[in-house]
Amino acid sequence: MSMKKNRLQSGTAACMAALLLSSCLNNKELEVPNWVQDNCQIASFSLKNDSIRGLAQVVFTIDQIKGEIYNRDSMPYGTVINRKIICNVKYDGPPPSAVEVYQETTKERKNWNGSDSLDLSKPIRFDVYSYNGKSVKTYTAKLNVHQQKPDSMTWLRTEKLLDTEREEQRVLEWRGKYRMFVRKAGNDLLYQSDDAKTWIASSLNGLSGKTLVLSQITVYGEALYAPAADGLLYRSDNGTDWSIVGGAPEIKVLLGVVDSVTQSSRPSALAAIVKNSDSWHFASMNAKGKWTTGETVPEAFPFEGFGTVGYEAVFYRHLLVIAGKKRNGELSNLSWETTDGLRWVSLNHSTTAGIEPCEGAAVSFYDNQIYLIGGFNASKTASRKIYRSANRGLSWTLVNKLIVLPETFQPRGYASLLVDKDNYMLLFGGKEKHDRAVLDELWRGRINRLGFKE
Repeated sequence: MSMKKNRLQSGTAACMAALLLSSCLNNKELEVPNWVQDNCQIASFSLKNDSIRGLAQVVFTIDQIKGEIYNRDSMPYGTVINRKIICNVKYDGPPPSAVEVYQETTKERKNWNGSDSLDLSKPIRFDVYSYNGKSVKTYTAKLNVHQQKPDSMTWLRTEKLLDTEREEQRVLEWRGKYRMFVRKAGNDLLYQSDDAKTWIASSLNGLSGKTLVLSQITVYGEALYAPAADGLLYRSDNGTDWSIVGGAPEIKVLLGVVDSVTQSSRPSALAAIVKNSDSWHFASMNAKGKWTTGETVPEAFPFEGFGTVGYEAVFYRHLLVIAGKKRNGELSNLSWETTDGLRWVSLNHSTTAGIEPCEGAAVSFYDNQIYLIGGFNASKTASRKIYRSANRGLSWTLVNKLIVLPETFQPRGYASLLVDKDNYMLLFGGKEKHDRAVLDELWRGRINRLGFKE
């Protein structure tokens, strides 16, 4: 029952009761109706203590069925309830004949006159006796305070994922399942799971000995797409059975997807780098399979080891490519953006990016910001740092408190980073060194406030 409704009922009932009681005093033949005399409901509840900041603004919910009084929006983390508090209680009818309180802090039960301060550092029980003393209703009042720092994150590591060694790994969420593509002893396999705990293995069919670039497997529309090392483009409708996409140009790199939005007429596109004569060009394929060639790829654009993320802004979907290795082997720290896959703009070529050039960083959109975790620098040293960008990749800030990874987290690159429906970041695998096997583990973390109940 909302406070507004409680107050309305309280005011109405109180007015009726006052009129009836006044009538009784003036005319002894009139009696207060039983339903009024029996009513012992609390209609509103508020607290006051000038030494506790924000206490007077706390709104309480009264559950008349369960007999519970509580604040849905907990007070901020760090609020200390170490003083007695004035409780302002209004009733849904005439004044009760008696109110008894039981305070957990003192383990004492006593009569309450409505003005004595109470200790709400722990729950308090109110026994409200009706005007005629024939009915009693019990409430438990609780003042909720957040017990976690809202902007901090706790990272937890799972047990082994597959309990098998593998050279490469790419994890996607597709059609409600986690799909883990792995290269094991030179063979490509697919592991599928509903919960990222139990995995079922399947072989990949239709590749005829071709080697897929696992790190670039991309979801577009209702299918998966992946380039092969020889430039062919493959497609799968189920993750296991693959076939060549006819009419596709020679694919060097799959960059990601620019989705369509309802407010815009711009179609979706699968963005790529393709060979056009003797040069490399940006290109895109629409939902009907038609390819369009765009601008020439600049020397500063990465060809491998980049991170990708999409977001919506100003009625368009934007695709970002972040960091990675350029054609000449040098590493980049730039962010590139497109809305059609044909033309790309460097966002920070003339500014300080805030991250060192790297490859294999895990990237995802989370909490309305872009997060970048780990990666290898030019010395091939793995990182465990977390960066985030609040301006869509234009600049980056090192996260050095609250969300940092624990000391037990091994620095790594080429991990897969996803965000699940419960706002957890899921960090799958990764490598400590380029020539090492994939780490057989999953790290899971969530910013505390993203898990707070409404």
